[in-house]
Amino acid sequence: IAEYDPFIDKHVFGFQLDVDGDVGTYVFEPLHQPHAYAATQQLPTQGNLVVASQREYEKLQHYEKYSDVVKAVCDEYNGFDDRCVWQCVPCPQGETLHDCMLLIKEKVAPDGSFIKVKARCVIRGDRMVQGVHYTDTFAPTTGLCALRCCLSNTVTHGWCGKSFDVSQAFCNALPEFPTYLRTPPGLKQQYDSEGKPMCYKLDKQTYGVPNGPRRWHIVLHNWLMRYNAQCPDKPRFVQSALEPCLYHLRGQDPDEHVDVCVFVDDCFCSFPDSPTAHACYNDFVETFKKSFALGDDGHQDCKEFIGLNLTWNEDRTELALDQPHIVDSILKRYNFKDSRSAYTPALANTLLSSRDCPAPGPEGDADREFMKDKPYRQCIGDLLWLSRVYRYDLQYSVNACARVANNPGPKHWQALCKILRYLNHTREYRLVFRKPEASQPHVTGYTDSDWAPNYGTYFDNYRSTSGSIISHNKHALVWKSRRQDRVAQSSTEAEYYAAADTAKDLTFVSRIMKSLSPNARNVSSPVLHIDNKSAIHAAQNAQDNEKQRHIDMRAHFLRDLVTRKSLHLQFISGLENPADAQTKPLGDVKFSAYRNFHNLLPPTLSVRQTMSG
Repeated sequence: IAEYDPFIDKHVFGFQLDVDGDVGTYVFEPLHQPHAYAATQQLPTQGNLVVASQREYEKLQHYEKYSDVVKAVCDEYNGFDDRCVWQCVPCPQGETLHDCMLLIKEKVAPDGSFIKVKARCVIRGDRMVQGVHYTDTFAPTTGLCALRCCLSNTVTHGWCGKSFDVSQAFCNALPEFPTYLRTPPGLKQQYDSEGKPMCYKLDKQTYGVPNGPRRWHIVLHNWLMRYNAQCPDKPRFVQSALEPCLYHLRGQDPDEHVDVCVFVDDCFCSFPDSPTAHACYNDFVETFKKSFALGDDGHQDCKEFIGLNLTWNEDRTELALDQPHIVDSILKRYNFKDSRSAYTPALANTLLSSRDCPAPGPEGDADREFMKDKPYRQCIGDLLWLSRVYRYDLQYSVNACARVANNPGPKHWQALCKILRYLNHTREYRLVFRKPEASQPHVTGYTDSDWAPNYGTYFDNYRSTSGSIISHNKHALVWKSRRQDRVAQSSTEAEYYAAADTAKDLTFVSRIMKSLSPNARNVSSPVLHIDNKSAIHAAQNAQDNEKQRHIDMRAHFLRDLVTRKSLHLQFISGLENPADAQTKPLGDVKFSAYRNFHNLLPPTLSVRQTMSG
């Protein structure tokens, strides 16, 4: 009934419907300029935009950086073609066709500046069956401790630090079983001569397969082990016995020295600043590029690694580690960018307890209703990452909040908000490694423990909290704050347990530092500082004391190290022990002194202005 359309002048379509004398008017209003779009949507910088179908791929035009998205997708598929990753074949009868999808995100620098749009074609590995489509999945990777040790060693000796990443690294491995894919989003469906849809057969591994990281690690490890295998006079790689992804390139000349720290497809390389070492590294990189495609030329100074921002001074005697973009994104996500300042992450002498969790039954309904829309666990996850990477000052407070993440209450949320206000106050703080005037001959550890009856209650099972921080030349390398897994019957026992746990990490760090500097002289056993003389005497004297008979055998690992002189114990006053901040909330003055002790500083504060120790 278009000729009776009362809205014809308004460029819409309408009609009237008569049903048993009941006349109704219906109007269809088309979108304004239906073939245009408003490119206002933003690509994610954290997480990925998932494109699982052709229809979803066509919707990408609604994003501001659509041209960058198309280029990134083309680069991904062209890379597959150049590396002969797949081939289009008729679908074999009886074979499973796996779905794949595109993961798209904006890649940003640690300071938040835009780098590029990155697209990754990923197989739906969650739909694969172990034993049918893949077998073992374990793949090692470098821990943050080993990376910090490499950075500390680089700054201490004034060495060069380079980094590079392998483009489409997983595509260098071969698939374990024949794998066939449906046509990925963004590619045109191909048909055979009979009109049947074709599929893609993988000739090489790709992302998404559960054992992809393992297959890539095997390829990389074998290449490094075969490097210069036919030339016994040239440097050869040796895999670290402590970290499976830490490799040492060693030659007959002491300057033929390169340490390679591998994190999946990213590599950090450290070597002496000498002509021999530069030639050794150049030979390694140029040979590496003949087998693998790199994201750059492999000779760039390391300014960013696995999301960690590395700021070097001109003569490489000082390095600052931070993640400003991550900090700003956390504050923005939880609306704390304009919050008032807090000078400590926790209220002094106030402990979080499970007594503050919502009570079961109707008594706790009000608290549960209050916490219903609070992103408590998400915020804990974000803060845990920061506390593990470089913000050791957040370690105790975040861990205390994480202990009750299964049933948090209003008081726990208030404690979490205080941490965010403190993070906003210290958003520019950086962990600084500075070249010492004289390198320490040993690795230093600090350990401390509270005693639960002084602070805890029955609701907390009277378990104490161990705290530790391990450093070399005042470069913080490892820090922990952890509740003990057993009840200590005295403060001595609590300190003994804490020292035994710290001794394991201290031994590990000391061995890594020795492997990074095999030619270092006057290297002595690590030193562990304890602020409890009774714990030191218990470790140094294997006497039959009825008060110590129940101590677990694992804790006597400390006594064994001391007896073999693999570890030295020294007393330190509790007022000077920086590990005290990992066991309990402290006041502003004391907490600031401990925070600055290992050079967690704002950009404007000189390293030499921190407390000595």
